[in-house]
Amino acid sequence: MTRKYIAIFFLPVPQKEHAEIEKAVAYHSDGDYKRAFLNANRDGSGVVGYVFTSNTVPWEMGFGLLNGDTKLIVEIGDRYSEEGHNIAGAWLRAHQSRTE
Repeated sequence: MTRKYIAIFFLPVPQKEHAEIEKAVAYHSDGDYKRAFLNANRDGSGVVGYVFTSNTVPWEMGFGLLNGDTKLIVEIGDRYSEEGHNIAGAWLRAHQSRTE
């Protein structure tokens, strides 16, 4: 069953391998994803979040985390609230079930 998720990655050390995270999101979502936000610090650390659909359960998704990277993946239902997140909000509205 396809479900909607938001995945938040905390990346304390800058590494080129972090591009693998977006590749993994693209893979698990069959390309149905958007980067919802990116907050980078001067030292290269930061937080990035993606909204995406997937048939894979979160604990089976591999993201190639490195150097203390952490992640939080949460399923998103049709009842949610967002304000001021234009990219994520548009993606969520486009993927909202029409049954309610």
